[in-house]
Amino acid sequence: MNRMKGKWICIGILIGAFVVSSVWGAMHIFEVGKVDPVDGQVSLPTESAVPQPYGEEKDIRITLYFGDETASHLVPEQRNIKVTNEKDLPKLVMDELIKGPKTTNGIAVVDKDTKLNSVKRTDNVAVVDFGDNFEALNTGGSSRERLCLYAIVNSLTELDNIDKVKLSVNGKILDLFGQMELLEPLVKNNDIIG
Repeated sequence: MNRMKGKWICIGILIGAFVVSSVWGAMHIFEVGKVDPVDGQVSLPTESAVPQPYGEEKDIRITLYFGDETASHLVPEQRNIKVTNEKDLPKLVMDELIKGPKTTNGIAVVDKDTKLNSVKRTDNVAVVDFGDNFEALNTGGSSRERLCLYAIVNSLTELDNIDKVKLSVNGKILDLFGQMELLEPLVKNNDIIG
């Protein structure tokens, strides 16, 4: 009878271990991948879609856009920045854009006193949230507004997994910026690059 009881205990332990490992595995799949509801296949994100964990600092080359000398086009400027977590990259790009150009080829088109609250990315759309001063500091003529908007959009869409950009002020999505309507998320504008 004791042998029979011992067998049942062993079987119970094995079943318990199997259940725990199955639940952990399912949770892990839902954390890092998506299950297609139609065929049940798991699609794991590409390496670039998975944010790197904190730890080792990496040098990342980014492309920022600033106004040209005539204030009619944008010019690219590349620079290296240090990143410890890939998910912070969009905010770091915006921080660098607000700092202004480091070369003499470009002119700042986003005012250096602009307050940046956050940059969040969802489904390839970045939402850039500014403080109260964004519109007051960066509007004043359609040419200036256009350069400011597309300096932001073009700089962020240079990053992997960002195709569109929305702007907000203190969490409220902007549908108008100066004279420009922002009814849809903005996409990269290659025509403005000089």
